[in-house]
Amino acid sequence: MLIVGNFGNLRFKQINDLIVNRKMDEIKSLLKEQVQLGVHYLNTGQLDLSSGNMENVKWFLHAAQEEAEIPLFINNPSPETLDQVLSLCNHGQPILNLVLAERKHLPEFLPFIKKYNAKVVGLLMPDDTPPESARQRIEAARMIVGALREEGVAEKDIYLDPFIKPICNNTRAGVEVLEAIRSIKQQFTEVNFICSISNISFGLPNSKLIDQTFLIQLMTAGMNAFILDPLEKDLRTAFFISRMLLGQDAFCREYLTAHWQGMI
Repeated sequence: MLIVGNFGNLRFKQINDLIVNRKMDEIKSLLKEQVQLGVHYLNTGQLDLSSGNMENVKWFLHAAQEEAEIPLFINNPSPETLDQVLSLCNHGQPILNLVLAERKHLPEFLPFIKKYNAKVVGLLMPDDTPPESARQRIEAARMIVGALREEGVAEKDIYLDPFIKPICNNTRAGVEVLEAIRSIKQQFTEVNFICSISNISFGLPNSKLIDQTFLIQLMTAGMNAFILDPLEKDLRTAFFISRMLLGQDAFCREYLTAHWQGMI
C-alpha cells in the first residue's frame, strides 16, 4: 500500500514560481512535511517537464532528493525529456504515469521503462475515450497488462488507474470502478491499482466525506495506492483505519504509530 503525495492546495504556477525563484527553504519545508505524513512517492505532477524548463527541473529534483529520500512519481512525461528526468532519480524505483490505453503509445516509453527499471501506470481508457462501463475498463486492462508483460514488465510493477468519473453525472460511476477492480484482480493477481479519488465527488456538497467513504470502498475492492494530499487529515485517517481493518497492518502498528505521532 502506498501514497503518492501532492503539494496540497499549491497550484501548478505557484510550485514552478518557487522553483524558478530558487526558494530552497520553502521547497524543503513542503517536502519534509510530506515525508513526515507518510508519503511514499513524490508526485512531479505540478512540475513543468518541458525541454525548455529542464534546468529548473534538475535544480528541484536535486533539492528534493536531498530532503526526501523517496522515489519519484512522474506524471504524463514527454518521451523527449524522460531520459533526463529519470537519470536524476536517486531513490528506489520511479513510477511513470502514462496513457497506455492504445498499444501504439508503448514503444515511445518502453526503452526508458527497461533502462531505469521503472514501474508503470496505465490508464484504463479504451481507444483514448473515457470508459462507460466496468467491461470497458477490464478490456483496457487486458490490453495494457498483456502488452507490458510481452515486453518483460512484471505484473507487480504495473499499476492500473481505473479512471474515476464524477458520480453526479453517472449513478454507477462508483460501482463500475469497484466491479472492474475486483474482476481485474482475479485475472491479474499481482497487478496494482492507483487513483486520485477527488473526481468521484466533483460538483457535490460534502465532497471530503464522499472521498473518505469511497477510499474505504476502493481499498476493500483491492485498490492499493492513492494520489492524495497528505495534509487532508480525515482522508489520511480513513486510509490508516482501512488498512488496519483489512488485515494489512500487523498488530495495528501503523495505526498506533500514526496516532502517537499526531498524524491522525
